[in-house]
Amino acid sequence: MNVLSEFYVEPKNCHWISSNHILRYLQGTIHYFLKYDKRNDVHLIGYTNSDWGGKEKDGRNMTRGCFYFGSSMVSWMRRKQELIAMSSVEAKYIASCEVSKEVV
Repeated sequence: MNVLSEFYVEPKNCHWISSNHILRYLQGTIHYFLKYDKRNDVHLIGYTNSDWGGKEKDGRNMTRGCFYFGSSMVSWMRRKQELIAMSSVEAKYIASCEVSKEVV
């Protein structure tokens, strides 16, 4: 849905088909749920990733991250970085900062 939202100004037929596919998937998985174990060693764990170079049209990098509480994913994110990084290390540093803001 995040990628499709980039085309809401001038949607094409392929975007309509993709959005219907996503809605059918959500309708078919409505009975899914998160399961939390009753263990004492449950921790919040986060992962982050970024791509350097970004998309060709705007050059922005993508930040991706997710958080697990125990064995269940409770949050995820994917967004364009505000700054254009000059190296892959800088892109990962920016991604780590953005994911840290998300966890707070």
